[in-house]
Formats: sequence, structure tokens, C-alpha cells
Amino acid sequence: MADVVFVCVDVDVDRAEALAEMFAAGGLSVHQGKFTNAALCLAGAAVVVWSKLAMKSRGFIAAAERAIAEGKAVFACFNPAPSAIEEIPNFDLGDWNGDPESEALNNLFFAVDRLAMTNRDHLAVEDSEGLPMAEGWTAALPLTPLAHDQPRLRPTHIVAVDFDAAAPA
Repeated sequence: MADVVFVCVDVDVDRAEALAEMFAAGGLSVHQGKFTNAALCLAGAAVVVWSKLAMKSRGFIAAAERAIAEGKAVFACFNPAPSAIEEIPNFDLGDWNGDPESEALNNLFFAVDRLAMTNRDHLAVEDSEGLPMAEGWTAALPLTPLAHDQPRLRPTHIVAVDFDAAAPA
């Protein structure tokens, strides 16, 4: 189970990976692999990478709609956000230069972090001692914030599905 799953098309994988690096550095776990319904159900938040090419993919739109229906969508917009998502957290990253430490990402990070933690509480179950836990989810979060000089771990790879080539699982 991951804190964050990404919804993106192949051409936006580099952007998604840069964002994933920021989330990982902040202590959130990022789903590695293809976007599936199971990954969405088990994640705390879904970052929808909105771009000109993404909005032309019917499969991408369907996946984004599933993330919205689950109450887990946060839009990282590289083009103007569609008016239909005014009520959903969306962040204009049109001027973002790709730096995972850019201050332009702060509001996006905090929105995703809050949503992931809120949904983590809903996904949690209790162990035999009545303490909260989640089935199959071990979150090794740091107890103290990372210092700027600590090495950052880069996620291995986010895999976007070519939604129009095959229906997502």
C-alpha cells in the first residue's frame, strides 16, 4: 500500500517522477508500477498529472474520474485546470522548472500529505491490541524531518499506462 499513486500518460512520466522524488523525500511512499484500480483503492492520494496530451486520452480521463470518485484526486496542472474540477485541489505547475525542491511545490505537497494521512486513517484497521495499523501497509516514516544535506532516495520508476492502447485493470 502506498501513500501516493500517480495518474499520468507516458509523456508525463518524467514530471511524475520528479514529483514522486519530492513526496519520497518528504516521507510519503509512492506506488511503483502501473496505475490500477487496486493501487488507487489502497493509496491515500492520487496525483493526477494534467497536461495537453493527457487530456486527450479517454483512458486517462476515466482514471482521473475514478480518483475523483474515490475522493483521492489532487491535480498537478501543467496546463490550465478544467473548470469541472474547481472543487478538487488543483495546483498550477505551468511555470515549474522540474526542481523537486522548488517552493512552487509546497502547497501541492501539503495537500497530498493531508489527503494521504486522512485516507490512511480510513484505510486503517486495528491490531490485536487495538492499535491502528493497515493490512499490508508498513509506513517507515522518519520521526524527524530530513536535513537538507541527507541523501534523497529517487523512486525506481513510475510506469504510466498507455490508456488508449488497453483498458486499465
